Amino acid sequence: MKDLTGSIRVRRSVRIAIAVAAGLALSVACTSSQVSSPSVAADVAPQAWEAPRLGDTLEPGKSFIGNYLAGTFARTQSDSDHAIEYFRAALAKDPENLDLNFQAGVLLATEGRIAEAVPLLQKLDGSGKGTTVVDLVLAVESIAHGKFKDAESRLSALEKNGINKLVGPLLRGWALADAGDIDGALEAIDSLSGKDGKPSALQNLHIALINDLGGRDAAALEAYRAATGGEAAASFRAVEMFGEFLERTGKPDDAKKIYDGFLAEHPGSELLDASLARLRAGSVPARNIANAKDGSAQALFDLAGAFRQRNAREMGQLFGRLALYLNTDFPAAQILLGDILESNQRLEAANIVYAAIDKASPLAWAARIRAGLNLDDLERPDEAIAHLRTMADERPAIAQPLITIGNILRGRDRFAEAVVVYDEAFTRIPAIEKHQWSLLYFRGMALERSGEWTRAEADFLAALDFEPEQPYVLNYLGYSWVDKGLHLDRAMGMIEKAVKLRPNDGYIVDSLGWALYRLGKIEEAVRELERAIELRPEDPIINDHLGDAYWKVGRRKEAGFQWRRSLTLDPQDDLIAKIEKKIERGLTEEDEPGNDG
Repeated sequence: MKDLTGSIRVRRSVRIAIAVAAGLALSVACTSSQVSSPSVAADVAPQAWEAPRLGDTLEPGKSFIGNYLAGTFARTQSDSDHAIEYFRAALAKDPENLDLNFQAGVLLATEGRIAEAVPLLQKLDGSGKGTTVVDLVLAVESIAHGKFKDAESRLSALEKNGINKLVGPLLRGWALADAGDIDGALEAIDSLSGKDGKPSALQNLHIALINDLGGRDAAALEAYRAATGGEAAASFRAVEMFGEFLERTGKPDDAKKIYDGFLAEHPGSELLDASLARLRAGSVPARNIANAKDGSAQALFDLAGAFRQRNAREMGQLFGRLALYLNTDFPAAQILLGDILESNQRLEAANIVYAAIDKASPLAWAARIRAGLNLDDLERPDEAIAHLRTMADERPAIAQPLITIGNILRGRDRFAEAVVVYDEAFTRIPAIEKHQWSLLYFRGMALERSGEWTRAEADFLAALDFEPEQPYVLNYLGYSWVDKGLHLDRAMGMIEKAVKLRPNDGYIVDSLGWALYRLGKIEEAVRELERAIELRPEDPIINDHLGDAYWKVGRRKEAGFQWRRSLTLDPQDDLIAKIEKKIERGLTEEDEPGNDG
């Protein structure tokens, strides 16, 4: 079948369980708060209470253990604001509790409230508890206040294991660079080399930055080249810094080549527009990394990205916050932090981060697009559309905001409206290029669902001219042809190709089963439709298709079961009526496929 999921709508997390935990905080009594590791104890006596209603403001109670438990649960639900509120209430009862100071301090730091976190984490200094995170935050606090010697001393004492093997050398290197000891700084980060003794991409970047700051242009040039080779060439941040170095050192033509190389890998990107405009104007950029504090922020940002790639989101968020503590005007770190918050479904928090990005940054535009998508996922589609329409009006030649509006409308089954907006977006594109095949696909889906089949078919075929092996276009067009009884042999070939390209996609496997059904190969259709059900058991159309196939091979009871199951899976209204008729009187000629979309 056609996969019509144009956008994934992220629902806000349910808060009822937090309300229950809050009720505990408001009602229980604990005979002693002097515990180092809070836990539910036998002397906790629950009293009668009324659970707060969903959406109510949750206020801390008087019990240490109740507040601790409510805070802990709120944290598991990514409700950091309430977690901090409860932990603070618990700390008021037991301010010297090391475990609680650690948890509250780390949470505050992870939320970017570093100044509030520091006094709590200082209580753990030298205790041996949470050494890595405590020393990291306190070292960053020293760097923020220009106390690089204090930071270097603290980082030197870290054990050389875990994340210390990365963060320690990098921040020590920048602390030494601040003192003018460039050789010492480079020696400090030497341990980042791989097992073969060759510098890693991360190490090469910081070798370049340290040499650049120290005025060693030749060494910086060599390291920049190494840092932006291979996979690292895909990093906008590395390309941006290397290009600016080349511009500053009188090599604008080389900078242009670096920028062009990035654009060749990322066609249609607008990230380097400002850099290219600057090149044309002949102006010289300011230093991206102007001092050791900026370099330390870059190191923390790089490590945050590494954690994000490994799905260690909490650590990525902490490092991202620390990077922004040292450099508040750091759009790349803000984008990364917003992405991490989005991955935790904290869309409001992500949008706050995006809104803080300087609009002069080339990354601000992308952040605003993401903010619009987040508004839609927060079930505020009209606000999202208005936000994106403002962007479209700001830049009348740019299609992206309109494409995003079209995708939002399509994802909400507002297909005719989506077509109008997609058509407007096309007027802003002089000529569709290969990398824009998806726009043809998106508009084609909206057109097909709006009943404009001739135009839709033309868009799908045009998309395949650009990407003949694109499985989703092959599937959608092939399925549509099968559904309409058109070009069945060609449609079958397209769908079979799509299945080979995406063998575990239930929608595409369903298309194959349905094509077989239309061609009268019912036994084969049953086999493929059963496989599609295994891959997508929750889809009403696939269940309906399998019911039809079962009926055709005489498995009447199983057919009825599949149809009834389909009704439980929230099918569209037009499908409900058709299924109810089949349940009542079985499959008849008028129910034969072609009208169930």
